[in-house]
Amino acid sequence: MAENDALVPPEDLVEVQRAWYAADAECARIGEALPSGSEVVAGVEAAPEQVAELKAARARRLQLTEDLLRHEWWGKVTDPIKAKKTLREAARQ
Repeated sequence: MAENDALVPPEDLVEVQRAWYAADAECARIGEALPSGSEVVAGVEAAPEQVAELKAARARRLQLTEDLLRHEWWGKVTDPIKAKKTLREAARQ
């Protein structure tokens, strides 16, 4: 395998990266709907459903993070920083 070939991320890994971006956006969306820090200090609490939804979204994002980091492709790259950049660029296309 040529060095440049190792920098082309496999499609399954690109799809996991895309799913991670979507999961991260979902966590942000849910978090924005929660009470702000000042509201929490004032005694406002998040609804249990909101807390459960955020917990599930964070668990999904964590699982995708593990899937990204454990992919066999990382063992084939010689420059992990450049490979990570290439993967992220491919996932954003």
